[in-house]
Amino acid sequence: MMRNRSFFPQIVAGILLFCTIVVVGGCSKKITITQYPSFYDGSIKAIAITPFRNQTSSKNAGNIVSDMLGTMLMANGTYKIYNRNDHRVLSDERDLQLDLGKAPEKVEAMFRKLGDVQAILTGVVSTYSGTSNSQRKQDPVWAYNPNTQTNYVAGYRKYVFTRNEASVVVSAALLRRDGSTIYATSAPASAQYWSQGSPPERNVQAVLAQATNNVARQLLEQFAIVRKVIKVDPSKALRIASELFENKWTFTKDFKTTDRKMYVVIKLPSSCDRNRFDIKVVRKDQRKYLIEQKITWKGEYNSYGYLFDPQKIAEAGGGKGLYTVKFFSGPEPIITQDFRIQ
Repeated sequence: MMRNRSFFPQIVAGILLFCTIVVVGGCSKKITITQYPSFYDGSIKAIAITPFRNQTSSKNAGNIVSDMLGTMLMANGTYKIYNRNDHRVLSDERDLQLDLGKAPEKVEAMFRKLGDVQAILTGVVSTYSGTSNSQRKQDPVWAYNPNTQTNYVAGYRKYVFTRNEASVVVSAALLRRDGSTIYATSAPASAQYWSQGSPPERNVQAVLAQATNNVARQLLEQFAIVRKVIKVDPSKALRIASELFENKWTFTKDFKTTDRKMYVVIKLPSSCDRNRFDIKVVRKDQRKYLIEQKITWKGEYNSYGYLFDPQKIAEAGGGKGLYTVKFFSGPEPIITQDFRIQ
């Protein structure tokens, strides 16, 4: 028994150590970035949003989706937005329901009537449904019999369990004056949302509105500039290397005062395209920045090594010792990495 008791704390300690390793290994860092649409070059200032074509049995689904997306785009501010309420120059709303660029003559006609509009955003709603399913259920109500010292079923609690579900699927495209496509969703934006209970917190209309909102936000991220928070693994986002040979980095944290090359290897997702960052080097626990590089990330990078000179760093920092690379996306460093110059 004594042997088992002395072994128990070791087991607990081992479990805690394992959990700590898992937590540390799985940690991530949040970065706020500006995400640009892949096609965006600043030339498009104003766009018109047409009522989306409705391929569902739900009346006004096309208008509901396009109106919600239009509201989000207006609040976003990337473009000046004309929605269907601004298209008073068109007598027939059916003229606005473009088939994703398959009717270029309609696009050209609309441009002639809408003045400074430089592109038209149109789309197709292929799924827009909300359903409710209710089932009568009963759960046993347990009681305790002190005489027999057993639990027994004293009765049943009867209730109605309801699940409300919604599904919305939308494709969209941005068109030029000649009807050609500037950008189209490579896959439809889709969202499913549900609420269940007795009664559920949200009714069918509410879950359908939430699914529509989720789809509109997905489209907003594809067609407009948005601020968003992403997560990166600090251990992979910033590493230090001495060279690149046959497309493989030689990672190290040790350099000499005579070395002339050190690479700060940055690895970020493509959503960081066109975002600006700063890489700064300081002597460990000091406040004076010795060397700095301002960078603009390119979405086509998988990773990229920015060149620094260890000899110059040592000269500026007072010689041999520990130094720190700091990676900034704003006023505070988001990732740091120490290295040594000997």
